[in-house]
Amino acid sequence: MSALTALALALALLSACASQSATGFPAIFDENPQITLPGGASTTPTPKVGPASLSVGIPSGSSEMLTAVSELYNGMTDGRLVKTDEPGSVGARISLDDLAKFTEGLNATLVDLPTGDALRTALLGMGASGTLPDIYLTDELPALSRAGYTTSLDGWASVESLLQEGKVLPVAFQSCIVDGKIQGLPYSASTPVLFYNATLIADAGIDASTLDAGLSLRNLVALFPALTKPTTHQYALYDALPLLSLLPSTRDVSAGWSGFVNGSFDFGSQAFTDSVTALRAVVKGQWTLDLLTKDQLTKYYSTSDPRILGKIAFWIDDSSRVSYWTGVAGLTTGIAPIPYLDERRLPLSLRCFAVNPKSTDLPDAVRFTGFLATDADALRLESRFGFDSGRIPLQLESSVWTDAIGQGTASLYFTSLRSLLPKSFVEGRIGVPGWSAAVAASLDAHALKLLQGLESIQTVSADMDAAARKALSETSSATPGLAP
Repeated sequence: MSALTALALALALLSACASQSATGFPAIFDENPQITLPGGASTTPTPKVGPASLSVGIPSGSSEMLTAVSELYNGMTDGRLVKTDEPGSVGARISLDDLAKFTEGLNATLVDLPTGDALRTALLGMGASGTLPDIYLTDELPALSRAGYTTSLDGWASVESLLQEGKVLPVAFQSCIVDGKIQGLPYSASTPVLFYNATLIADAGIDASTLDAGLSLRNLVALFPALTKPTTHQYALYDALPLLSLLPSTRDVSAGWSGFVNGSFDFGSQAFTDSVTALRAVVKGQWTLDLLTKDQLTKYYSTSDPRILGKIAFWIDDSSRVSYWTGVAGLTTGIAPIPYLDERRLPLSLRCFAVNPKSTDLPDAVRFTGFLATDADALRLESRFGFDSGRIPLQLESSVWTDAIGQGTASLYFTSLRSLLPKSFVEGRIGVPGWSAAVAASLDAHALKLLQGLESIQTVSADMDAAARKALSETSSATPGLAP
């Protein structure tokens, strides 16, 4: 998967699920949330309480963390541990020795999964071979759901109560709906980040605090001339392409090619046109690497990444890569919000927990999934072992954020994101079957030529719309070849 594809997937607005009108979600921080689920009233009996043995697949997971959470679950399920009035106090403060007293009931065993692009392939392979864990973490529900490897969570009393509590980001729940059914529970999210070379910024006399506060694209671009030195092969921006998928949503929340409703795209929208126009000026200003040929890249940088060589002032990458970029020897890296056109918004890439429909203990699997993914005490306990690296929790309780974000290098940046949750939008691939193919067929195929001025929106927008619709249609009508 190209860097453009990986970042261009953070595209779909809340309108991506607008066709699912049977689902209503409360406003964030609503004191009296009311939610109507696709499955209607609960028709599933209350799950029994252990003993149960469940396998849980987590990329780079911790067996110690999973054991502690299952012990906390046992204690709370049988009533020996009780939540207090202080949010999350049990999960934050109880000693691990005390938790060890609660081993009777559910026993969770870790299945270590690969990270990145290999995760989807591994899960599909496990499903085909009958070795899929009872519960697993994924960032691509549609492929797994269409293959028959997820359990519909509609109608489960434990899931319904979680949603009605209104403590988890509503748009995250909505994005876990595939083909009108809840197929997973949201756990964490990453977001694109604007990284900067702090040394180059300081040498140019730029106050880093202005970057950390978040800049509009216009104000960011105003810094580029002082940071670009072609004679030394230093450039202000590594790549303008990832911004093309994000800027439309900051111009008009209901427009842009990412305003996907009922399978329809509009690459000819004013929001997309404005984004192309703004970024084309950046590329033609020769402030990025986008105009360099492969031979020039090799000549100037050999096989090394120019960012690591200290030749790039700004670049965009996923927040899950924060640890990497802040740990490169000889490189002092800062972290800032993604630039915007009119309104700062928060693009999210979700990870959610799904349940294997072939689990031999399905009621316990569903109930423990809800606890593992959304319970405030469980999340605070998980944070003591290190929360999902480079990602933010989707639980709205502030105390969960305090513990999950911690005191690391990027803690101040991540803390600032909580206020943007009401203005968040979620990538299409988590809840829209065929989204990756639609991106590849439309945006990936034309983005660079559009920014270089080799193609015009008027000439290619209709073809881009048609290619995206075709990719989604083909996925929608295809019969899953991996169904058990």
